[in-house]
Amino acid sequence: MFEYVQDYGLKFNGALTPRKKTVRIIEHHTSGGPGETVQGIHAYHLGRGHKGIDYNFCVLPDGTVVKGRGLEYCGGSVNNSAPESKGMNDDSVAIVALGDFEHNEMPEAQKEGLKRITRDVAQYYGITEIIRHKDVSDTDCPGKYFPFDEVKAYALGGQPQPAPTPEPSVPGLTRNLKLTDPMMRGADVRQAQERLEKHLAQPGKIDGIYGEKTKAAVKRFQQARKNEGRDIGAVDGIIGPKTWRILWE
Repeated sequence: MFEYVQDYGLKFNGALTPRKKTVRIIEHHTSGGPGETVQGIHAYHLGRGHKGIDYNFCVLPDGTVVKGRGLEYCGGSVNNSAPESKGMNDDSVAIVALGDFEHNEMPEAQKEGLKRITRDVAQYYGITEIIRHKDVSDTDCPGKYFPFDEVKAYALGGQPQPAPTPEPSVPGLTRNLKLTDPMMRGADVRQAQERLEKHLAQPGKIDGIYGEKTKAAVKRFQQARKNEGRDIGAVDGIIGPKTWRILWE
């Protein structure tokens, strides 16, 4: 579902916190100029003492969607202690469109990228609440030209959506996949890495070798599913029948 999201490999100052629940999407703009970049925003937020970029996803003017903090982690896009937005960083996905939409209209390509990522996040979590930053804060964000109504309607099914791509059937698992010495290799390891990448678990190079990065990606995937209340078993970096089956969803 999120295979189109680009990962720039941003490095964060400390471990990010997985959300325990996800109930809404908050839409933002950056209010910056044409030279603004995801890396620049990340550096700015680091300079303010944050763990890194505060948004979960960023949409560029050409429609490219870039991973910020990622799908399953708490953001930092609103005042988490203000009465109107108390605790919202802990249960919301923050999506930002790069640009100043208080003064400029959004390019069509960017609008399409924004609609797509908002829809996919809403469908992934079963979200029905989509709000603007200014709905909970004293701000103009995301700007008067931000196509909020159109994006929200599309995300919640108000416009025709393309038929979903059928998920592949689950192949049989002939062995538990885990870190061993010597390291496990094979087509089943490569399949697991491909599915981990599809779920944004960051397995690193897709090479069919079960190394430390693959194990860490498995643990991230297992913890994220456990936080959602799924019966994933132990968060141990081992792909057994339960983890394998959920990888193919």
